[in-house]
Amino acid sequence: MTVANSADDLYQIILDELLTSGKNNDSRNGMTIELIHRDFVLKNPRRRLVTFPKRLVNPGFRIYESLWILTGSNDIESIKWYNSHMDDYSDDHIILYGAYGDRLGLHQNNQSINQLTSIYHKLRMHPDDRQCVAVIFKPEDLISESKDIPCNILIHFMIRDEKLHAFVFCRSQDMWLGFPYDIYNFTLIQEILAGWLNIEVGEYYLHVASLHLYERNIDKAKEILSDRICEYQLFDARVSIDDYNHLMKLLVDLERHTRCNKGTFSLADLRDFCPEFWYLYAKSLAVFNLAYKYKDSNIYYKFQYELDGFDPCLNHWIVHYEKVPSH
Repeated sequence: MTVANSADDLYQIILDELLTSGKNNDSRNGMTIELIHRDFVLKNPRRRLVTFPKRLVNPGFRIYESLWILTGSNDIESIKWYNSHMDDYSDDHIILYGAYGDRLGLHQNNQSINQLTSIYHKLRMHPDDRQCVAVIFKPEDLISESKDIPCNILIHFMIRDEKLHAFVFCRSQDMWLGFPYDIYNFTLIQEILAGWLNIEVGEYYLHVASLHLYERNIDKAKEILSDRICEYQLFDARVSIDDYNHLMKLLVDLERHTRCNKGTFSLADLRDFCPEFWYLYAKSLAVFNLAYKYKDSNIYYKFQYELDGFDPCLNHWIVHYEKVPSH
């Protein structure tokens, strides 16, 4: 089992092992190098960012995908604004069949079980419970012809030593495209649930059946081994369950406003209401939309000092695409 203190450290360790010991394996999407049956531990789930400049993680997509999951969304229209390639995985160009938040029941309706709130209630009643498993994979996925079969299949939560630990089981982990975003999303869900339970965040455990790199990404992955890790501040993302739904509404409204309207935005409601993490999370997403998507990079430089400490990838992205104006 490989143990690391940050997602950056874990990323380099895994890539090094893959590049050194991975075996060739042909897949339906192309040739890969692969390791099977690997277990990893992230000691501090708040160190969830993959920050290597040469990886050039899309910070707007990373933040919005987490919000999209947390609100139980499955629509293509909003998420492809941040990553146009998501449309390639939609069977009908309307929804994503394997959307995690939708499958976890995180939308606010009465049509399905909200697995996260159900686990919250079980752990409040029985803190030592071993049954708190949120299931993503469905039996019908075995016969589905969808292009979007979930790669992560379940999350198991347990409280031990008054800390919330998360165990993610992944059938297939693409270390270039998937890992930097998956580890962000699932550690954030872990921290949110810890906040509802008013306990500390424990460790994040990841079990992967097929750990792989596509051949087309091998040379880029090699560059990460000597790339620099960027520093960032850690903020507490925990909120009470009573405040959570209101927070999600504020974030959804702000995201929609800055995605659909080029112009000013206000964070006054968030500033007064929520922890610093969520204020900077919202501000980063708003600035990404205005600076990158609407080509007003001056707004990023206005808030650069504050935002670089929260997510250095925003700087990498804006600076890179200032040099590529045709993108």
